[in-house]
Amino acid sequence: LAAWESRVLMAVVGLIEEREASSARIICIEGGEGWKEQMARQDHLLQAIRAAMGNASFPIRIERRSFREFCPEFEDPDTGLQALPREAYHSKTSEEGWSKDGPRRREKP
Repeated sequence: LAAWESRVLMAVVGLIEEREASSARIICIEGGEGWKEQMARQDHLLQAIRAAMGNASFPIRIERRSFREFCPEFEDPDTGLQALPREAYHSKTSEEGWSKDGPRRREKP
């Protein structure tokens, strides 16, 4: 759980700084491994992100969605596949990727 928090914190703060954003939106996809435990730490995560930003009132919105709800907004219209890098999905291996129906494991060579 601590490793997940650290990765989310680094990703969110890094993107906020890189894009000079004035707010952030975090989309949590329901049903993954450790989902309930991660959502229970939501307030702690928000505080950690704001502390790292040095702004206790930095606007951050967390949205929870099923994968089916997530797809239409982030689907590549040409291929029907998710237009996000595999790092955008919390997984234990770097071999995990996206498919039209959700995360899929790629065959190793």
